[in-house]
Amino acid sequence: MDLADVSEYEAKRLRRIEENRKKLQALNLPTLATSSPLKSAHKKRKRDTEEKSLEPTRKSLRQWTLRKLGRQQRRHENQQWKQEEQQFKQEQQERDKSAKQERKRLEKLEKKKTKELKKQNKLKKKLQKELQASQEEDHVQHVKETLKYHVTSEPVQQLEQQPRILDWRLRRKLQAQAERRQASLKRREERKAQRGKEDVEKMELKRIAREMKKEQRAKELMESRFLEEVEKQQRFEELELMREEDRLSRRWAKQLNREAKLMEREEKLAAKVTLEEDMWSKRMEMRREASEWYEMENRRVNREAERKEEEALSRELYPVRQVNLPFVRISNAKEKDKMKLSSLLKVDANLFHGFSLGKQFLPPGKNSVMRALCPGGYNPEFRSDGDIHAWQNAITIFMNATSGLFYRYMFQEEKIRGRKHVIFRWARCQDVTPPILERLRRVQKGEEQLRFDNNYYDTPNPTDPKPGPLLLFVQYPKGPYIYCGRLGYLGYRSNPLEFSFQLLDINALNWGQLRRPIISMKGGDDTEALSEYEAKRLQRMEENQRMLASLDLPTMSRRSPRPQAAKPAVKLEATRRSSRQQKRRVIAEQQARERQLEEQRQLERQVAVKKAREAQIALKRQQIELERQQQKLRREQQKEEEKSKTQKIKYQKEEERRHVRIRQLKQIETERFREWRQQMKEQESQRRRELERQNEPPPEIVAQRNAEVQKFIQEELDKQARLAKEKKEREMQLQALVTQREAERVKQEEQYRQLATTEVQAGNKPVITADQVVAVGALELPIEFELVL
Repeated sequence: MDLADVSEYEAKRLRRIEENRKKLQALNLPTLATSSPLKSAHKKRKRDTEEKSLEPTRKSLRQWTLRKLGRQQRRHENQQWKQEEQQFKQEQQERDKSAKQERKRLEKLEKKKTKELKKQNKLKKKLQKELQASQEEDHVQHVKETLKYHVTSEPVQQLEQQPRILDWRLRRKLQAQAERRQASLKRREERKAQRGKEDVEKMELKRIAREMKKEQRAKELMESRFLEEVEKQQRFEELELMREEDRLSRRWAKQLNREAKLMEREEKLAAKVTLEEDMWSKRMEMRREASEWYEMENRRVNREAERKEEEALSRELYPVRQVNLPFVRISNAKEKDKMKLSSLLKVDANLFHGFSLGKQFLPPGKNSVMRALCPGGYNPEFRSDGDIHAWQNAITIFMNATSGLFYRYMFQEEKIRGRKHVIFRWARCQDVTPPILERLRRVQKGEEQLRFDNNYYDTPNPTDPKPGPLLLFVQYPKGPYIYCGRLGYLGYRSNPLEFSFQLLDINALNWGQLRRPIISMKGGDDTEALSEYEAKRLQRMEENQRMLASLDLPTMSRRSPRPQAAKPAVKLEATRRSSRQQKRRVIAEQQARERQLEEQRQLERQVAVKKAREAQIALKRQQIELERQQQKLRREQQKEEEKSKTQKIKYQKEEERRHVRIRQLKQIETERFREWRQQMKEQESQRRRELERQNEPPPEIVAQRNAEVQKFIQEELDKQARLAKEKKEREMQLQALVTQREAERVKQEEQYRQLATTEVQAGNKPVITADQVVAVGALELPIEFELVL
């Protein structure tokens, strides 16, 4: 690149870069190795033998130690849990084994019971059979005896009755007596047999009662043994439960200590982290506030510059066409207003119609009209590219075109019976859906005399609801929308879809003043508003046409459109005047061509200037867009940073809440465990009280024991009184003995003094012999000994 093509600053920068490169090359510094190409994820990088491991930073070392401690703690906890699980499994196996043994023992007892019951049933059946056999034998023997008696008694009677009694009355009497005797004997035998049966039944009942008692005793014995076994099992289970509770309490205490230590450690770490975060957040807040202040200032300055540039740009690109009509200026939307779909909002059509008829809405655009229609406290949501918009109680049609020819086709003026009517043909029906079509057919109707024969029309039904208004807004090209009043429905065609409406408010609206600027518009993208002269010319032309139409002058004959025979051309010689005119015409044509060329060049220059300006505007727009994107990126980065901070704080708060919840759950578990222990203790104390109540002796024995205790207490009291009395007597004897010994000692001392005084008087020195000392000691020692006693 040639240095002449770049700026002076760029040339200096390149020279400095070249000088720095030469200096670095002259130093011969070792170059860094190039980074190895990226390898696939499944292949690991081979470590070089001479490569040194990276030294951990303070933060990574702290994180590594924390991870290591966490792994050790988890490993230790897993080992503890495994040991506890193994211990629990062993205890469960032991309990299952003991339960299995108990089941087997109970099954054996049940089998023994069933065997005994079967034996008893067999004995019962055997006894019943023996009883039946004995009864049958007794019956047979009884029958034999009765037969023998009858057989033996009849021949005797026959022998005795051989002499026949002649008296038949006596004979009958004797026969009746014999029959009565036999009947009484028979009754006695039957009673005897009945008594025997009753005795047998009584014996059987007694035997059954005895057997039932035996069974009841055996059953009660079995039940008592079973209850004893159950009680033993319960005691054993309670003991196991108490041991388990002790183990759990010890484990729980260890866990609590461990958790308390962990909590202290975590609290210290959290306090340290919070302190660091507070310091960092304060620092960042100060930086952010400073940056925000600078950014706000920059934004304000940039906004003002952008606003000025955009206003200038919009004035250049989109000049607002001025319309000589009254206007309504709509203020900007407020942020506090709610956004709502236009189809859900009601329009006060009568108030809007009375205030806005024939007026233009500023600032230009559809948004101004929609906000003017919307009720207070709301902002409407609508499609900006649609021509028809449905409200809850009305419909609005927006018409826009690039030239007045389109409007001339759409608006058709008719004069019927001295009244002027305006018909509006609407063919832009791309946005018409079946619901909107149904609503358009039910809007306010136009006059029936204006209907078209080739259109569909729905006659109004008196039962139909009140028709809603249809409002028309026409846009001045590159300008504001103008409210043209309400429309009356005249029908529609289906193929292609086209609606016909009547403007209902042309009498209240100055249609001529409104029609003139709309229909007199020129077409094209770079068209401008009509000049004042052109507008006045068109107005004068219309006035002249109306005046001529009112005069009813006879019309002149017009040239027939049929072809006529051509007349023969006559060659005329050029006169002086004609030649002058020809020269002037040639000069005028040359001047016209030069003017056209000049105008063409001027247009080309204007187009080039316009293109350059557009290029500058595009560059400015790109720069503005880049700055906006950069600001947006900065805002997003700040938002992400704030979001990460909030997430971090939220995570810490969640961790704290989780720890608090765990602590609360543990407290609840400990409280439940204490309650359960308390209940178990209460049950145990209640059971002991019941056992004590059961084992409590009768009141006679209690009274006897109380009497013995009272007697024992009285004896003890008497004994203590006697001992106290004896002690007092002994003390009095000792006092008397002490006084006696004291008197003897005083006498000896007086004797010794008397001896000493006699020796002093004699002039001899007192000589105390060993026998005297021994005698004095012998006199004093027993006294001291007795006093000690």
